[in-house]
Formats: sequence, C-alpha cells, structure tokens
Amino acid sequence: KALRSGIEGYCRSHGDCSAKQRASCWEAPNGVSKFPNVEVWFNKVKTIWVPQAYLYRKASGNRWCYAFADDGARANTVL
Repeated sequence: KALRSGIEGYCRSHGDCSAKQRASCWEAPNGVSKFPNVEVWFNKVKTIWVPQAYLYRKASGNRWCYAFADDGARANTVL
C-alpha cells in the first residue's frame, strides 16, 4: 500500500504525471516518463526502479498498470 500511495502522492503533486488514473492503471498518452523512479533497498544494496519497471503497458495502447499488488502481510514476495 505504501508504494502505491507514494507513487500516487508524487503524481498528485506533479501534474498527475501527465496521466489520468483509472483504478490500478493510468491512461498515459505521452508515456510514463513523468512518473517517479523508485528506490528499492535489499539490505545495503540500492536498486532503482524506473516507471517501466513497476508499470506495464497493456497491449499497444496508452494504459499502464501497476506491476505489483498488495497480497497481504503473510504473502510471499514476487518481483
């Protein structure tokens, strides 16, 4: 929940990232370059997830959806 909230909060304060949110997807006619990069830490190793890493494009259109889901506290992690 925190990751999605962070991305959506960033977009709200940055012109909606030039996209329109539709549930867990975004209509982004100009692509997702305005979305934030996300820092992910594994112990002491930092990785950067660019928008194309945490959003996936639906078919060949302008709809981009989150590539992650909150499956609850006891769920296994899938990257």
